Amino acid sequence: MFESKMIDKMTTLWTNFAKFGEPIPEVTKLLSLKWYPTNSTSPHAMVIDEELSTSHLWYSEALKYWRQVYSKYRRKI
Repeated sequence: MFESKMIDKMTTLWTNFAKFGEPIPEVTKLLSLKWYPTNSTSPHAMVIDEELSTSHLWYSEALKYWRQVYSKYRRKI
């Protein structure tokens, strides 16, 4: 049951992103929260687990790691 529901969630998230440019354009029974775009003053991420949630990234080791990766590998124009 869990696997089938997760497959539905992930498929819907990716399909919505491809069609509308955002993973959750509207709240539904399957996707039960709105995922707002992040910004530099309030960075947050989607936590994909049995229930979807968001988490703030301030002072997060993960945020520091991804900033380093981006700085190292981004294309310089």
